[in-house]
Amino acid sequence: VDSCAVFVVHPATLYRSLWEVIDAINAIPSLDLDFQMCCHQRRLDYAGGFQRRRGSPFGNVIDALDGVAVRQEQPLASDVQCVAYYYSRKGFYAFNTQAVCDADYKFRWMSCMSPGACHDSTAFASTRFGKLLPDPTHELTAALISAGNCLVEDEAYAASEVLAVPCPGSGRGDRWKDPYNFYQSSSRIHIE
Repeated sequence: VDSCAVFVVHPATLYRSLWEVIDAINAIPSLDLDFQMCCHQRRLDYAGGFQRRRGSPFGNVIDALDGVAVRQEQPLASDVQCVAYYYSRKGFYAFNTQAVCDADYKFRWMSCMSPGACHDSTAFASTRFGKLLPDPTHELTAALISAGNCLVEDEAYAASEVLAVPCPGSGRGDRWKDPYNFYQSSSRIHIE
């Protein structure tokens, strides 16, 4: 709105221009979220991307998951159940946005349903995708388990058969934990 005063432009013109830019960005096919984990060949392609990028011995990592606090203005008390729910631990009002990306840094899935004070694991667990992954009877989860595929994430999330988190602690020279944590972190850097 300050730009309107500087350039002597009506706010409606600014907002119209802003939405035109947003619509143009949304119309670009290469920016579409393309999350096809049901396709075995697509999962192999995703896993191959992680192996090529990081030289990882893990041939089963297909995506990386993490959350980010997306800053927003303080919501009005009339618009939300509790304004404090939106105040993040980072010291500002936010949405907790969960996202998955592949080895080429392309976002494949995203959810922005949770308020900023929500913990990453809770925000993910409240999504449709977060509810089906821990369920080994779900068709997609069963396919991931049978193929040995997994998503990597940080220690904020709960481990499962398809969600790989770092080993607790630093490993302290453990010949299994240290290399695992190194390669797991190297794969996770894509979403960071």
